[in-house]
Amino acid sequence: MNQKLPEILSPAGDKECFFAAISAGADAVYLGLKEFSARAKATNFDIKELISLSEFAHLKNVRVYVALNSLIYEDELTRIFYYLEELDKFVKPDALIIQDPGLLNLIHKNFDFEVHISTLANVSLASSFNFLKKFGVQRLVVPRELTIDEIKYLSQNCGDVGLEVFVHGALCYGVSGRCYWSGMLGAKTGLRGECVQPCRRSYRFNNVKGKYFSCRDLSLDVLIKILMKIPQVVSFKIEGRKKGPHYVYYITKAYKILRDNINDSKAKKFAMELIEMSLGRPTTHYFFLSHRKYTPIDPHTESASGYEIGKTFVSKGKVYIRPKIDLMAGDRIRISYEDKKGHNIIKINRFVKKGKKYSLNIKTDAGQPVFLIDRKESKLVEEINKLKREWLKIDSNKGKYKYYTQEVKPRNPRINPKKFRQPIVYLTVYRDASKVKRSKKGSKGIWVFDPDFNPGFLSKDTWIFLDPVLWPEDEDRWRRCINSLISKGIKFFIFNSLFHASLTPLDSIYAWVGPFSNITNSEGLNLAFDMGFKGAVLSPELKDINLLADIVKASPIPLGVFVKGLWPYTISRTKHEEIPLKTYIYSPKNEPMWMDRLYRNYYLFPKKEINLMSKIKSLKNAGFKLFLEFSGNPLP
Repeated sequence: MNQKLPEILSPAGDKECFFAAISAGADAVYLGLKEFSARAKATNFDIKELISLSEFAHLKNVRVYVALNSLIYEDELTRIFYYLEELDKFVKPDALIIQDPGLLNLIHKNFDFEVHISTLANVSLASSFNFLKKFGVQRLVVPRELTIDEIKYLSQNCGDVGLEVFVHGALCYGVSGRCYWSGMLGAKTGLRGECVQPCRRSYRFNNVKGKYFSCRDLSLDVLIKILMKIPQVVSFKIEGRKKGPHYVYYITKAYKILRDNINDSKAKKFAMELIEMSLGRPTTHYFFLSHRKYTPIDPHTESASGYEIGKTFVSKGKVYIRPKIDLMAGDRIRISYEDKKGHNIIKINRFVKKGKKYSLNIKTDAGQPVFLIDRKESKLVEEINKLKREWLKIDSNKGKYKYYTQEVKPRNPRINPKKFRQPIVYLTVYRDASKVKRSKKGSKGIWVFDPDFNPGFLSKDTWIFLDPVLWPEDEDRWRRCINSLISKGIKFFIFNSLFHASLTPLDSIYAWVGPFSNITNSEGLNLAFDMGFKGAVLSPELKDINLLADIVKASPIPLGVFVKGLWPYTISRTKHEEIPLKTYIYSPKNEPMWMDRLYRNYYLFPKKEINLMSKIKSLKNAGFKLFLEFSGNPLP
């Protein structure tokens, strides 16, 4: 919090990008290990590499943040503990970036790392900072969906916790940490860094086809001047999923120029030219300006990354291009778009002067757009190689390091006798309060998505299921809503984020952690127990019955599981105007889905519900006490 200017924080998915960021003047870099990173498909690093790379960065006055921002499964807790010990003993990173609540608990009780909470944790309430401070969190990466007014509101309540704001890079359609789309359609969960990006594909409805969920890149560019007036904003973060060194260098350089020359019009113009040549997607300010919010989607215009350098033409049966810029040996270009006819990626094998004819040696139609998607300019390559040579002098001494292999003592499950006295409960959660009164079977719950919820009479055994995404502007209203329900005798609540527990004291109610809280291990359950939660519904990302049984044994509180109903693919804060609500939309593989609006959020639901009722007996035998069903999601 002492720095005068926000740091420029750059991505480093591999060593080339690491050195490109340093060369461009980054104040800090963030990178992932081979495991437990939310960018699992990036090259990433092992501990041995990080030892010397971190030492080298520190010699250059560049901070190193290690992203361990994946969900951690129960059988991975011992391995992640080893990684933490090795990072602590050898690498000495300046901070760890995490999303998993269990990892927060593990670090807080065993280590002294600086901790930054990832945007995937979806912390969006000002009152949550009291919780973050209690667990020693020094920084919060705010959700990309926030407006400048919401960021200012958080800054007034964050105290000593610094705010990190994304200023450039890819936008997810779904709210940070609330997207299950990839896992449900392709068994590759985004919360584990495996996202296959289903939002980038073409979808159709009523015989209309378009990329209705594919977002442009975020670019705050000159608007960072507004952020610089907020002293609690300590970091400008650049997103760079699998980006090359060219992108990292250009974008880092651009934002450094914008930050350091905020009132210099010539410097701004040069920085904008660098951004244009960074080979990213078309850009948007998204929701940043409260009075000028942009839907970041243009479904009938391709939003793939790259700088368009011309179109193909055919002469005597051969395909050519006349590039509108000079091309260099080693440049990678893309012909057409990934899901279009004629799509191809080729590497340029020689220098090509602007406007000169160049044969592409492929078969495709004339008129196809051609994009420069990656390059390594000789000057940048030379600078990277120079830094590499300096680093190798340090790296040659890495043989003196040995992995820390001390055995970790087994973590004994915490004993809580009340856990075993919990009766088995079948809970049906409705979106419509009137359905609760008419239903006669099992326990009843209401999904409350509007803070002005006022149902009149409710029986005192009704469970209140709070919406998983709450925004800063509604915080006071949510607090009044919860306290009003408590005053009417309601005591059963399901909070769909650990951080939402800051809205009311838990000691006077019977509160469970909900399935959207993404708890996947016993350390997260220990944290929930310490906070005062009486039980927890595990994340539906957990699909292995043996793994579930292991968590039950190690949990200090009774556990529940989602067994029936429509689980959303994703929750978003935006929707393209052409997409109608409650109308079937079809994926490229003809999978039907539909959208609904619940107060401020848009939910994308599959047509087919999850149904694990045949597994109830096995789940009971494993020790589960609460079985959760969603009802009242009317299909189109």
